[in-house]
Amino acid sequence: MVSSRTSQLADAGLTIRCDLHPAPILGDDRLIEHLAANLLDNAIRYNVPAGFITLATGTADGRSFLTVLNSGPHIAAEQVTRLQRPFERLGPDRTDTDGGTGLGLSIVASIARAHAADLSLEPRADGGLDVTVTFEQAKPDSGRDDARRVSKPHRHAWVLGAS
Repeated sequence: MVSSRTSQLADAGLTIRCDLHPAPILGDDRLIEHLAANLLDNAIRYNVPAGFITLATGTADGRSFLTVLNSGPHIAAEQVTRLQRPFERLGPDRTDTDGGTGLGLSIVASIARAHAADLSLEPRADGGLDVTVTFEQAKPDSGRDDARRVSKPHRHAWVLGAS
């Protein structure tokens, strides 16, 4: 996922740090890939010149997580919930030239809900956003029987942070 965006990262002068550890979850692989891609694309699009992005996956407290944080413009805490609504964008400085539609984080929120995952969006004090999606951790012997139903019928163990 990151390798397909190296030219975008270079063009924007962004540095990216990846701290990827196995994070097994039960889910639809295409939806989870879409969720992760939307988060990375937003982190690139809504950043500042010479900014940074950090991607992290892993497990904590019996749950698996994906975190994407980025530098970027300041976002007021009261505006963060708007970002999860379809077509919501925070102002002309973020809408005139970025090519986005205001759907990225609403799609992320929908995919998270479909997987019974928790989505946390926190504005960073120095600008940018810290986004964490926390999933139920798949057990090594997890099969289809213990999977929650999602919008797609095929659901299987998937490991965040795996190549």
